[in-house]
Amino acid sequence: MPAKRLFISRTLDPSSPFHAFAKENDLVLDAQSLLEFTPVQFHQLPTADWLFFYSPNGVRFFFRQMMSLQKKVNTPIATIGLGTLNALKEFGKSADFAGNGHPKQVAEAFASLAQGQKVVFIRAQQSRKSIQNLIADQITVLDLVVYANTIQTNISL
Repeated sequence: MPAKRLFISRTLDPSSPFHAFAKENDLVLDAQSLLEFTPVQFHQLPTADWLFFYSPNGVRFFFRQMMSLQKKVNTPIATIGLGTLNALKEFGKSADFAGNGHPKQVAEAFASLAQGQKVVFIRAQQSRKSIQNLIADQITVLDLVVYANTIQTNISL
């Protein structure tokens, strides 16, 4: 009888509990992203009161480009949730505001903090722009696309 397989549509960290789950249940784990992430070049960071990150990928693509441009970031940072907050640590950064990952709740809490200020939303080209759409009437929204995600077409399962 062929081994049972478990497919996860994302690349997993070696510490992911899915590895232990698969082993405990005698499953072959296949974890690969169905998306390809590519940088979108930017040459200047808009002047703002806040930088808001939607995703760990946004953090990584943004700070890699800032390092290659040899630019420092001194602007307060906000994140949508814990995963994005943790990605900041890879670059020696922390957040001045960290949401709980639920867009409506994050928007309400962040809007009360950033009322009337300029906020750069660092995002993917295909972002839903959930937070900025919810609070656009309370802040000045500045957009910075730093990566694109496209569907992989050469997946081998």
